[in-house]
Amino acid sequence: GAAGHDLLARADCRQEGELRIEDGCHRIFRHAGLLQLQDLPWQRRLAIDTRGGANSVVWHPGSRPLTEVGWNESLGFLCVEAASCGPDSLCLQPGEEGVLSLRAGLV
Repeated sequence: GAAGHDLLARADCRQEGELRIEDGCHRIFRHAGLLQLQDLPWQRRLAIDTRGGANSVVWHPGSRPLTEVGWNESLGFLCVEAASCGPDSLCLQPGEEGVLSLRAGLV
């Protein structure tokens, strides 16, 4: 399982097994580097590699509308992002640069 923090429930969480989205999802997982997601409905596995941040964020708007995204489109996606947030966040001084990257592909 993956340890994380559920921003909607405002509580720590551990993802075990299948991620089910009931009415939205916004979770921060303290994980950087390679992870794999199984997409059972599409019968595929995705490799997601994040760099430059200590976290991966998984979110879905649930029943809340998204600007410029149709209702039917919003039901069929899950967003995974590289992030630098929480206690492990990157703190830059003026003139410093930071780079977050995410590379995704089918396995």
